[in-house]
Amino acid sequence: MLFPALAFLTLFLVLPLGITLYKSFLASPVLLRPDDYFGLANYLYIAKTGIYIEIILRTLRICAFVVVFTILLSYPTAFIFRRYARLGGGSAMLILSFPMLAGPLVVVLGWMILLADGGPINSWMMWLGITSKPIEILRSETAIIISLVQFTLPFAVLNIYNALTQIEPHLIEAARSLGAPPLRRFWHITLPLSLPGVLSAAIITFSLAISSFIAPAYLGGGTKLVLTTLISETMLGSYDLAMASTIAVVLLVFSLAVVIAMNTALARPAGRR
Repeated sequence: MLFPALAFLTLFLVLPLGITLYKSFLASPVLLRPDDYFGLANYLYIAKTGIYIEIILRTLRICAFVVVFTILLSYPTAFIFRRYARLGGGSAMLILSFPMLAGPLVVVLGWMILLADGGPINSWMMWLGITSKPIEILRSETAIIISLVQFTLPFAVLNIYNALTQIEPHLIEAARSLGAPPLRRFWHITLPLSLPGVLSAAIITFSLAISSFIAPAYLGGGTKLVLTTLISETMLGSYDLAMASTIAVVLLVFSLAVVIAMNTALARPAGRR
């Protein structure tokens, strides 16, 4: 019964990953290696080249900011939705989920209009006296982070909202009856019991951010490369499939390392309960 699913995964997931891993050990033209070379030279070249290290650090930095800002925005949003679920929380959740329905390209194009030098955001800041001339927000890490936070926010809110709805109300009522103030009830009951949802939201947010291509490509410009756009430039610009495969494997390794670390952190609170 599992054969069709296993065959599908093997054909469209395992086999492409295997081919990518194999090509990453072949000689890249930039290394001037013999055609029959097979080894770790591509990985060593990335580890010793400053521009690649800079791009890796930029990718991880952007993902870290996206995860932090998304969690900080999504937790109070999910908390409010849960508290006022009967007063239109479902409709608000549907509106918040619109970026998921529209897709990342529509979100990015919207931010390109808003963040342009002569766009609404710069016009408002100049009208309020925050700045005297347009600020170049496009072609920066800030623009990428803003777009990714908006796109990943619904995923995080849904995860945290589900975690909050699973908290038994009688626990909050018991703490209230014992005289615990709201802040103490939140700190000792709501927050610890919702941490699995927070960590799950962080995993999803990081996975979406590190694999994002459209936002960095359109909002970051050619000078703010991340690993996904670097793969595209290497593969389509210089036709260096070996180096592009190496970068793809590096991206996969960093993604798996962070996700495994987060999953480990997610399992610890569950084990303690």
